[in-house]
Amino acid sequence: MPIGTAADATLAFDDLSSYISATQQTDSFMMGAQSSQVNNGLLSGNNPISAVMNDPIFINSSLDAENSDVDFEYVRYFFEVNLNNASADSTAEFVFDYRISQQVSASASDPLVDDAFVDSAFALLNDTNQEFLFRTISSELNTGPQTSNDSGTFSFLLNAGESLSFGGYYESNLYSFGEAAFSALTNAELTLSSVNITTNNVPAPGHLALMFMFSSLMLVKRRRA
Repeated sequence: MPIGTAADATLAFDDLSSYISATQQTDSFMMGAQSSQVNNGLLSGNNPISAVMNDPIFINSSLDAENSDVDFEYVRYFFEVNLNNASADSTAEFVFDYRISQQVSASASDPLVDDAFVDSAFALLNDTNQEFLFRTISSELNTGPQTSNDSGTFSFLLNAGESLSFGGYYESNLYSFGEAAFSALTNAELTLSSVNITTNNVPAPGHLALMFMFSSLMLVKRRRA
Protein backbone atom coordinates (compact mmCIF):
# COMPACT_ATOMS: atom_id res chain seq x y z
CA MET A 1 0.00 0.00 0.00
CA PRO A 2 1.55 3.37 -0.99
CA ILE A 3 2.45 5.76 1.83
CA GLY A 4 -0.50 7.98 2.73
CA THR A 5 -3.17 5.52 1.57
CA ALA A 6 -5.14 2.97 3.58
CA ALA A 7 -7.83 0.34 2.92
CA ASP A 8 -9.54 -1.84 5.50
CA ALA A 9 -12.66 -4.00 5.41
CA THR A 10 -15.28 -5.66 7.59
CA LEU A 11 -17.06 -8.89 6.60
CA ALA A 12 -19.93 -10.51 8.51
CA PHE A 13 -22.45 -13.32 8.41
CA ASP A 14 -25.89 -11.78 8.96
CA ASP A 15 -26.90 -14.11 11.79
CA LEU A 16 -29.71 -11.77 12.87
CA SER A 17 -31.78 -12.31 9.73
CA SER A 18 -30.39 -15.53 8.22
CA TYR A 19 -32.58 -18.53 8.89
CA ILE A 20 -31.50 -22.17 8.52
CA SER A 21 -33.71 -25.07 9.59
CA ALA A 22 -34.00 -28.11 7.31
CA THR A 23 -31.25 -27.15 4.86
CA GLN A 24 -27.71 -28.49 5.15
CA GLN A 25 -25.31 -25.54 5.23
CA THR A 26 -21.52 -25.36 5.03
CA ASP A 27 -20.32 -21.78 4.70
CA SER A 28 -17.05 -19.97 5.30
CA PHE A 29 -15.84 -16.39 5.09
CA MET A 30 -12.25 -15.16 5.28
CA MET A 31 -9.90 -12.18 5.09
CA GLY A 32 -6.21 -12.97 5.38
CA ALA A 33 -5.55 -15.03 8.49
CA GLN A 34 -9.05 -14.42 9.86
CA SER A 35 -11.75 -16.94 8.97
CA SER A 36 -15.03 -18.26 10.34
CA GLN A 37 -17.30 -21.21 9.60
CA VAL A 38 -21.08 -21.52 9.54
CA ASN A 39 -22.59 -25.00 9.71
CA ASN A 40 -26.37 -25.41 9.67
CA GLY A 41 -26.80 -21.90 11.00
CA LEU A 42 -24.26 -22.29 13.83
CA LEU A 43 -21.29 -19.93 13.70
CA SER A 44 -17.78 -20.85 14.82
CA GLY A 45 -15.26 -18.01 14.86
CA ASN A 46 -15.48 -14.24 14.98
CA ASN A 47 -18.38 -12.35 13.45
CA PRO A 48 -17.65 -9.88 12.00
CA ILE A 49 -14.01 -10.11 10.94
CA SER A 50 -12.01 -6.97 10.12
CA ALA A 51 -8.60 -6.52 8.53
CA VAL A 52 -6.42 -4.32 6.35
CA MET A 53 -7.10 -5.26 2.72
CA ASN A 54 -3.75 -6.82 1.96
CA ASP A 55 -5.65 -10.03 1.24
CA PRO A 56 -8.91 -10.71 -0.63
CA ILE A 57 -12.36 -11.06 0.90
CA PHE A 58 -13.71 -14.58 0.38
CA ILE A 59 -17.28 -15.85 0.80
CA ASN A 60 -17.98 -19.53 0.13
CA SER A 61 -21.56 -20.69 0.61
CA SER A 62 -23.14 -24.10 0.16
CA LEU A 63 -26.82 -24.82 0.85
CA ASP A 64 -28.57 -28.04 -0.06
CA ALA A 65 -31.54 -30.19 0.92
CA GLU A 66 -32.77 -33.54 -0.37
CA ASN A 67 -36.51 -34.27 -0.40
CA SER A 68 -37.23 -31.84 2.44
CA ASP A 69 -40.06 -29.43 3.10
CA VAL A 70 -37.94 -26.39 3.95
CA ASP A 71 -40.74 -23.81 3.44
CA PHE A 72 -38.36 -20.82 3.51
CA GLU A 73 -34.69 -20.36 4.34
CA TYR A 74 -32.44 -17.35 3.90
CA VAL A 75 -28.69 -16.72 4.13
CA ARG A 76 -26.97 -13.34 3.92
CA TYR A 77 -23.48 -11.86 4.22
CA PHE A 78 -22.52 -8.19 4.08
CA PHE A 79 -19.22 -6.33 3.91
CA GLU A 80 -17.87 -2.76 3.99
CA VAL A 81 -14.59 -1.36 2.67
CA ASN A 82 -13.07 1.92 3.89
CA LEU A 83 -10.62 3.85 1.70
CA ASN A 84 -8.47 6.82 2.71
CA ASN A 85 -6.04 9.06 0.85
CA ALA A 86 -4.21 11.16 3.44
CA SER A 87 -1.79 12.61 0.91
CA ALA A 88 -1.61 16.40 0.63
CA ASP A 89 -0.65 16.56 -3.06
CA SER A 90 -1.60 13.26 -4.76
CA THR A 91 -4.68 11.51 -6.08
CA ALA A 92 -5.09 7.79 -5.43
CA GLU A 93 -7.00 5.33 -7.61
CA PHE A 94 -8.00 2.19 -5.69
CA VAL A 95 -8.52 -0.65 -8.20
CA PHE A 96 -10.53 -3.76 -7.26
CA ASP A 97 -11.09 -7.12 -8.95
CA TYR A 98 -14.14 -9.26 -8.27
CA ARG A 99 -14.98 -12.86 -9.11
CA ILE A 100 -18.37 -14.51 -8.62
CA SER A 101 -19.36 -18.13 -9.26
CA GLN A 102 -23.01 -19.13 -8.71
CA GLN A 103 -24.83 -22.42 -9.20
CA VAL A 104 -28.43 -23.18 -8.17
CA SER A 105 -30.93 -25.96 -8.77
CA ALA A 106 -34.37 -26.95 -7.49
CA SER A 107 -36.59 -30.00 -8.01
CA ALA A 108 -39.67 -31.50 -6.39
CA SER A 109 -40.59 -35.07 -5.46
CA ASP A 110 -43.96 -34.68 -7.21
CA PRO A 111 -43.88 -31.79 -9.70
CA LEU A 112 -47.66 -31.93 -10.08
CA VAL A 113 -48.18 -31.28 -6.37
CA ASP A 114 -45.00 -29.75 -4.94
CA ASP A 115 -43.09 -26.63 -5.94
CA ALA A 116 -39.59 -25.24 -5.31
CA PHE A 117 -37.51 -22.14 -5.98
CA VAL A 118 -33.94 -21.05 -5.15
CA ASP A 119 -31.95 -17.91 -6.00
CA SER A 120 -28.51 -16.46 -5.39
CA ALA A 121 -27.59 -12.76 -5.53
CA PHE A 122 -24.40 -10.72 -5.17
CA ALA A 123 -24.25 -6.90 -5.18
CA LEU A 124 -21.77 -4.05 -4.79
CA LEU A 125 -22.87 -0.60 -3.57
CA ASN A 126 -21.00 2.68 -3.98
CA ASP A 127 -20.36 5.36 -1.34
CA THR A 128 -23.90 6.72 -1.78
CA ASN A 129 -25.38 3.24 -1.19
CA GLN A 130 -26.40 2.80 -4.84
CA GLU A 131 -25.91 -0.58 -6.52
CA PHE A 132 -23.34 -0.47 -9.32
CA LEU A 133 -23.06 -4.25 -9.66
CA PHE A 134 -25.81 -6.84 -9.24
CA ARG A 135 -25.57 -10.48 -10.28
CA THR A 136 -28.37 -12.95 -9.63
CA ILE A 137 -29.53 -16.34 -10.87
CA SER A 138 -32.52 -18.47 -9.94
CA SER A 139 -33.91 -21.94 -10.52
CA GLU A 140 -37.36 -23.44 -10.29
CA LEU A 141 -38.96 -26.64 -11.50
CA ASN A 142 -39.34 -25.43 -15.09
CA THR A 143 -35.89 -23.86 -15.56
CA GLY A 144 -33.63 -26.56 -14.14
CA PRO A 145 -30.06 -26.02 -12.85
CA GLN A 146 -28.53 -22.59 -13.54
CA THR A 147 -24.86 -21.56 -13.50
CA SER A 148 -23.21 -18.14 -13.73
CA ASN A 149 -19.55 -17.06 -13.63
CA ASP A 150 -18.57 -13.41 -13.69
CA SER A 151 -15.45 -11.34 -13.07
CA GLY A 152 -14.41 -7.77 -13.61
CA THR A 153 -12.69 -4.61 -12.34
CA PHE A 154 -13.87 -1.34 -10.82
CA SER A 155 -12.12 1.58 -9.14
CA PHE A 156 -12.58 4.61 -6.92
CA LEU A 157 -10.55 7.81 -7.40
CA LEU A 158 -9.81 9.79 -4.24
CA ASN A 159 -8.36 13.27 -4.30
CA ALA A 160 -5.84 14.40 -1.71
CA GLY A 161 -7.32 14.23 1.79
CA GLU A 162 -10.45 12.32 0.72
CA SER A 163 -11.94 9.12 2.15
CA LEU A 164 -14.99 7.00 1.33
CA SER A 165 -16.70 3.73 2.19
CA PHE A 166 -18.48 1.27 -0.08
CA GLY A 167 -20.11 -2.08 0.58
CA GLY A 168 -21.84 -5.13 -0.74
CA TYR A 169 -23.77 -8.26 0.12
CA TYR A 170 -24.42 -11.85 -0.87
CA GLU A 171 -27.73 -13.60 -0.20
CA SER A 172 -29.56 -16.80 -1.10
CA ASN A 173 -33.24 -17.67 -0.74
CA LEU A 174 -34.91 -21.09 -0.74
CA TYR A 175 -38.66 -21.70 -1.01
CA SER A 176 -40.65 -24.91 -1.19
CA PHE A 177 -44.23 -26.11 -1.10
CA GLY A 178 -44.01 -29.79 -0.26
CA GLU A 179 -41.06 -32.18 -0.62
CA ALA A 180 -38.22 -30.63 -2.64
CA ALA A 181 -34.50 -30.86 -3.35
CA PHE A 182 -32.25 -27.79 -3.44
CA SER A 183 -28.69 -26.80 -4.15
CA ALA A 184 -27.15 -23.33 -3.96
CA LEU A 185 -23.38 -22.94 -4.32
CA THR A 186 -21.71 -19.52 -4.36
CA ASN A 187 -18.07 -18.43 -4.30
CA ALA A 188 -17.33 -14.70 -4.18
CA GLU A 189 -13.97 -12.94 -4.05
CA LEU A 190 -13.09 -9.22 -3.79
CA THR A 191 -9.45 -8.13 -4.15
CA LEU A 192 -7.71 -4.75 -3.92
CA SER A 193 -5.41 -5.32 -6.90
CA SER A 194 -3.55 -1.97 -7.02
CA VAL A 195 -3.41 1.62 -5.79
CA ASN A 196 -2.27 4.05 -8.48
CA ILE A 197 -0.78 7.36 -7.28
CA THR A 198 -0.67 10.55 -9.35
CA THR A 199 1.24 13.48 -7.87
CA ASN A 200 -0.26 16.87 -8.65
CA ASN A 201 2.08 19.48 -10.17
CA VAL A 202 2.47 22.21 -7.56
CA PRO A 203 5.01 24.99 -8.32
CA ALA A 204 7.86 25.03 -5.84
CA PRO A 205 7.99 28.03 -3.43
CA GLY A 206 11.30 29.18 -4.94
CA HIS A 207 9.80 29.26 -8.41
CA LEU A 208 6.82 31.26 -7.20
CA ALA A 209 9.16 33.75 -5.52
CA LEU A 210 11.18 34.21 -8.72
CA MET A 211 8.00 34.80 -10.72
CA PHE A 212 6.87 37.43 -8.20
CA MET A 213 10.27 39.20 -8.27
CA PHE A 214 10.32 39.22 -12.10
CA SER A 215 6.78 40.65 -12.23
CA SER A 216 7.73 43.35 -9.70
CA LEU A 217 10.81 44.41 -11.69
CA MET A 218 8.79 44.65 -14.90
CA LEU A 219 6.20 46.81 -13.13
CA VAL A 220 8.93 49.16 -11.78
CA LYS A 221 10.46 49.55 -15.28
CA ARG A 222 7.09 50.43 -16.78
CA ARG A 223 6.46 53.07 -14.14
CA ARG A 224 9.89 54.67 -14.78
CA ALA A 225 9.25 54.68 -18.48
